[in-house]
Amino acid sequence: MVLQDMRWQMSVALRVSLRLAVFDTETYDVRINTFEQDVPGGFPNVPLWGSGIRTYFLAEYSPAKGNRISAKYSRLIRDATEGGQETELLKERITVQWDMSF
Repeated sequence: MVLQDMRWQMSVALRVSLRLAVFDTETYDVRINTFEQDVPGGFPNVPLWGSGIRTYFLAEYSPAKGNRISAKYSRLIRDATEGGQETELLKERITVQWDMSF
């Protein structure tokens, strides 16, 4: 597995995180469990097996004191073998969260 994480503090109110991971394992039994950044309160422990690419983009914006909007887009493209046949799996997910403090 090879991965690159990048984080930018674009301004006082905006933070962006990116990840690109390329992986190749032989079976699910030797999978790689990876931790990713997520929206607040989320704890993704993503298992990677087969061969493929995992990416995500996370943006956190705080427009005013006590408010934070978080959005994450993740994508997994994996070649897998099921029942002796090669298949390609594509999973995409979008998560949006708005936190307010009073």
